[in-house]
Amino acid sequence: MSVQLVIFDIDGTLSDTKKVEDKCFMTAFHKAFGLDISQANWDDFPHVTDWAITETIISRAWERLPTAEEYERIIGLFEKELISELEREPGQFKEIQGASAFFHLLQGQEAFQVGIATGSWSRSARIKLKAIGIDQTPVAFAHSDLHKSRADITRAAIGQAQELTKRPFDQVVYFGDGSWDYRTCKELDIPFIGIDVKNDGKLSNLGAQHVFQHFSQQEAILELLDTLRSQ
Repeated sequence: MSVQLVIFDIDGTLSDTKKVEDKCFMTAFHKAFGLDISQANWDDFPHVTDWAITETIISRAWERLPTAEEYERIIGLFEKELISELEREPGQFKEIQGASAFFHLLQGQEAFQVGIATGSWSRSARIKLKAIGIDQTPVAFAHSDLHKSRADITRAAIGQAQELTKRPFDQVVYFGDGSWDYRTCKELDIPFIGIDVKNDGKLSNLGAQHVFQHFSQQEAILELLDTLRSQ
């Protein structure tokens, strides 16, 4: 049987956590380094991952790379901020409509292998996944602890998934919500399915051909995956 690998981003794709994540990241960055990053534009960064964002901001501010201790400081503070917000107001950590059910639906079918490729650090990613009821343990899980670029993170997820299945995939498909996700798929030449929870047309305007607002249209998404498989 042919197997299709379906890789998911987290923030804005599986979890509706962009607002709280940005808030916690900015707070942690100010506590760690005394820097105000509230006006930062991620589209202006060479890579939009936690590792690369931290490196870019520190390099621009202090004209040097962060130290290992500084990376650990920001990761730890960011984790604490997320946990604090989760305890204070769990409603900030909700899933994109239908995301968990769709993820588990694919996970339970032999025709699919699922994986996660996120620009988040692993510790913060696990907090968000757990909050929406997704366990990353049994699937490929690549993150910003491993690589700075989303392309390399996605390659790592593909490699992990191949190790799990012990054979190559007939096709890899990626679900994402950001312009950087779309550009990564173009770079890797893999099909991209956009999640546009705001329904603002940003991904379609970039050129994305397949965009859904969320995962409630399971049958339509499954039909699209089947169509992409046969191309």
